[in-house]
Amino acid sequence: MRDPVTRIWKTMDTTPALDYGTIEVLIETGKQVMFNAAPTVRDLRTKLARYRDGDFIVAAGDPVAIGIACAIVAETNGGRFTVLKWDNMEHRYFPVPVDLKGEL
Repeated sequence: MRDPVTRIWKTMDTTPALDYGTIEVLIETGKQVMFNAAPTVRDLRTKLARYRDGDFIVAAGDPVAIGIACAIVAETNGGRFTVLKWDNMEHRYFPVPVDLKGEL
């Protein structure tokens, strides 16, 4: 998110997500999917090729990129993935398992 006054990108503190393992940044800060998603799809397919049950997606940043990441891991992991959702009241992440085939 950009600061509306300075126009400088604010970074998100993902330190609490370390409770669930190491963090791999998939999209650089400030980058957004524009008009053609193909380059982002290619990059994310490569970076998410080893996603397995027990891994997590931290949903932060461009909603289109988040959707692409979730679609890729669902496609390659039998419809299953887990998103870490930030809770503003508890100030921590909670895992939200998703099973698109309805088996969870």
